[in-house]
Amino acid sequence: MTSQQIVRLVLLVVSWTALILRTQAAFSARQRPVWLVLLALAVEIALLQDVVAATVLRVSGVPNLDVYLGGFCHVAMMSILWTIASADSSSTPSRLGRRFRFWFTALTVTVMLVVELWSIVGAEMTRHRALPMSASRNIITVGWAAYLVFMAVASTDSTRRLWRHGRAASFGALRLALALLCLGTCASVVYVAGRAVTIVDGSEPGSPSALLVMYASMTYFLCFVLGCAIVVVAPVVAGVRAWWQRCRLFHLWRSLTEAVPGVVLEETPSLGRDLLRIRRNAMRLQRRVIEIRDAAITLREWVTSEQLAAVTAEVSEQGLSGMAATGAVTARCLALGRAAKQAGAARSMEVPAVATSGGDDLDSELRWLTAVRTAYRELPQPSADEHSRAVNRERVP
Repeated sequence: MTSQQIVRLVLLVVSWTALILRTQAAFSARQRPVWLVLLALAVEIALLQDVVAATVLRVSGVPNLDVYLGGFCHVAMMSILWTIASADSSSTPSRLGRRFRFWFTALTVTVMLVVELWSIVGAEMTRHRALPMSASRNIITVGWAAYLVFMAVASTDSTRRLWRHGRAASFGALRLALALLCLGTCASVVYVAGRAVTIVDGSEPGSPSALLVMYASMTYFLCFVLGCAIVVVAPVVAGVRAWWQRCRLFHLWRSLTEAVPGVVLEETPSLGRDLLRIRRNAMRLQRRVIEIRDAAITLREWVTSEQLAAVTAEVSEQGLSGMAATGAVTARCLALGRAAKQAGAARSMEVPAVATSGGDDLDSELRWLTAVRTAYRELPQPSADEHSRAVNRERVP
């Protein structure tokens, strides 16, 4: 197998695997367009396989039918991608832009269909990949011209829009996907230039223009498949990540909410049961973070200012700094507050500033809670009896 065939086979496996794993995306209004782009790509890549092309020829008896079908798939893919790139959440969609894209695509498909039917009926002679024998006075040249003009306009405009979306995106996976799609549309423009040269000068496989077409097509196929696969599979990855982060916080959540059960909305009796809950992961993660935060705010009412000062000094002596230090201070104070509440001690007269670090968003809050969790698990948990004896010693004059 050549390197080109290996790349096509790998892309075929990746595209169809992503499609099958995320069939649910076809029923989601937000993810359906990208899923359809990936479907069109997967069908086109399948038609590029030698076995599939030979099967299509044997069943239909029509030369170049695999090339024609692949061309329609590519136009459909580029049209949907162009529509996605043209979407702008900050402003109302342009009706003129939508009409232009629709009629331009419809005209291109109509010209391609008429030309291909004409060439099939008239048994027009072609070169490799349905290229015309001569660029002049050939009906197939008209179809290629319509196809390349559409690809040039759609790719150029999509590149500009995807670049703008990529600069505004903040989510890492989305930025990577947009960057790959933008690179793919750039490679598509290069493909148009190279294919135009091969049509005009009659270049054969192995010529510089033909090699440019081959490498450009490999690049845009690779970028389009990986970019769409990232977008389609990203919700699954995000769900697994949320599930893992939620399970990591189980011991901290369980220890704190045992002392403050009123903050719990969904009881989880064991870590095993928590691991088996694999649906609604993002919502459950947010709920866990909120419940830990609510429990911490409640438990700090049983921590005195003297205890906070002592814990802070002890952590400073250990050489901790930054988030590790604030996490250790918070963990130790929460352990003291939990033991005091369970021992039936009275609330502190002055609530200290404990559990106030956190963050402005979920990611920063999770980083802080991870530091608290790490420090909390390293602590020997004081029992209620130990806390009662400590309180009694403080009361002895």
